[in-house]
Amino acid sequence: MIPIFDAHLDLAYLAACGRDMLREGDSHLLPGEPGCGPDAPGCITLPALRASPVRACLGTIFLEPASSASRPTDARACYTPGDAEQAVAAGLAQLRVYQQWHAQGEIAIAPQGTLACEAAPMLRVGLLLEGADCLREPENIAWWHAQGVVAVGQTWAHHSRYATGNADERSLPPHNLGLLPPGQRLVPMLDALAIVHDASHLSDRALDDLLACTNARVVATHSNCRDLLPTKGGSPNQRHLTREHIREIASRGGVIGLNLFEPFLLPPGATAPARIEHALAHVLHICDVVGDARCVGLGSDMDGGFSRLRLPQGLDGPARLPALLDALLEALRARGMPDTDLHAFAHTNWERVFGAGRG
Repeated sequence: MIPIFDAHLDLAYLAACGRDMLREGDSHLLPGEPGCGPDAPGCITLPALRASPVRACLGTIFLEPASSASRPTDARACYTPGDAEQAVAAGLAQLRVYQQWHAQGEIAIAPQGTLACEAAPMLRVGLLLEGADCLREPENIAWWHAQGVVAVGQTWAHHSRYATGNADERSLPPHNLGLLPPGQRLVPMLDALAIVHDASHLSDRALDDLLACTNARVVATHSNCRDLLPTKGGSPNQRHLTREHIREIASRGGVIGLNLFEPFLLPPGATAPARIEHALAHVLHICDVVGDARCVGLGSDMDGGFSRLRLPQGLDGPARLPALLDALLEALRARGMPDTDLHAFAHTNWERVFGAGRG
């Protein structure tokens, strides 16, 4: 079985919202069952991941500024916008979840340069800050790095004290805000620690600002292709990447993680359910834009704030991921691309970024 590196799993968030992440299998994660957590039916637990090909991942510390759109079940990941102390508390609570699992032998928190798929059954996890507001000041990133943080996305969709997100109304004209002053200060600090920049939730302007501030590697852990999902509410769909941004990420040795959330796969006019071919369309489009498969991988976002019913048919849990690889292999061969590109997608691209082969 080909091992898989998944660059985006909201593991501690699911635990913080009430899911028993140590329950065997996923059959218990049904609406109304104790320990099922938010957005049931679910599919992600640590035993479910052990029974799957996923051998390494980025586990998020997910922070959401509270708003009228926030779901009640997100309360333990939420904080009042601009309240650094609340954000720090939420971030530390999720960090402690990963540290407890590590102490129990459920996962191995893997520092930079060691995050790779291995034969051992223990899941190797690098930590990803999905929102930088748990940093009271940019200088605090050194402490978080010592805890196992290998990547940082400066904001979630709405906004943070550091950057404007893809769903922030300030990302649109006439404002067009991007990286805010703390975010601009944070960039060289991340570079000095070789922490990878995650672009997935940045507004277009914020991503452009980031690219102008650094020559370092940038990834998008869980984003798809804007050419296939061009607009949202009549405005450019900033949640997904333009071909220009795809090319720039590739030119820096970065990787883009395929997001399996159904609304992020279906092209305009398509009706649910999403299918594997909808997911493949985004992978192949990235290959077309770049010319090869060197900058695309998996960032499934499986079950992270939505139920497994919003995943593509046949991909409703981590154990089903071989079906995606089988379909991708067939598509690659039809294009005359080498079989090694399948391994690039499955794990070696991400290992180049976060494992011993990074450089």
